[in-house]
Amino acid sequence: MIIVYLAIIYFLSVFIFSVVAFYLMFYPSCKSLEFTRANGLEKAEFSQEFLDNLWIDFNIPSPHGYSISGNYLVSRTGAPSAPTALFVHGITWTRYGMYKYMQPFFKNGWNVASIDLAGHGNTWAPRRYFPSFGYYEKFDVKTAVDFLKTRFPGSALFGVVGESLGAGSVLQYSAISNGAIDFVIADCPFASARKELLHHVRKLGFPPFFAQHVSLIVAILVRMTKGFSFSDASPEKAVMETATPILLVHGLEDRYVPTWMSLHLYNIRKKAGFDATSLLLVPGARHAKSFMTDPALWEKTAFSFISEVKPVEKPVAG
Repeated sequence: MIIVYLAIIYFLSVFIFSVVAFYLMFYPSCKSLEFTRANGLEKAEFSQEFLDNLWIDFNIPSPHGYSISGNYLVSRTGAPSAPTALFVHGITWTRYGMYKYMQPFFKNGWNVASIDLAGHGNTWAPRRYFPSFGYYEKFDVKTAVDFLKTRFPGSALFGVVGESLGAGSVLQYSAISNGAIDFVIADCPFASARKELLHHVRKLGFPPFFAQHVSLIVAILVRMTKGFSFSDASPEKAVMETATPILLVHGLEDRYVPTWMSLHLYNIRKKAGFDATSLLLVPGARHAKSFMTDPALWEKTAFSFISEVKPVEKPVAG
């Protein structure tokens, strides 16, 4: 009887912990556009001068039935062939979280654009669709890329840059991009939603078998409420399904999404023969802080990587 009672207590503990973990992952409190804008200015992530440029707002239909909100800046050169990059923010944040990355691109003559992911900023969406750790988000990234390619059809290069959730989303988008982009820069991506969950459970001191049981129950809850398989929210699968050049960036002091996840993505791609894969590890940088920790290193590495990218051959009209 003691064994039975202990088993009941264990499985009740696993179930309760799983429900809490599920809600923490899939029902976070998202910040407003106003808050993220003020926060970025206060922390000097971007300047008021950058904000004062002639931003063009857009709203485009998501394949999931809501409207994706975003904005863009036309290159200061005005050249039809100016390269273009789309920037995708992290969980609970908004497009303003990506302005720190956008400034150097704009300075270097790029068209730059950003979107609010589903449920973030000005993009209202049913709870079913956010966050999904890139599973649904990748289709909204595709929608935004397709829109921007009609706006900037002559761009010599087209890339996507993502941070955290945005990084996982752009990596998963790359697997369905069909040659629409020339490169991906992913800053502090997770290897998979499941591995991110396991990391946080184990970080609390629980044994591996407990973490595995929690992930099984969370997977069931995800399937029931979100309509997709937990195992399918997986950048590690996506990076093996695309030859698009990828630069992975990660802070060495990242404890939220551990550094080994980018190392893992880098190693499996290299082992599989995807040579167009680069990695930057930033000393002293915590989660999503690589750029602010060493902006010169981030910028130098990013543009060096981009300089080696060979543009995807564009179809000839007619």
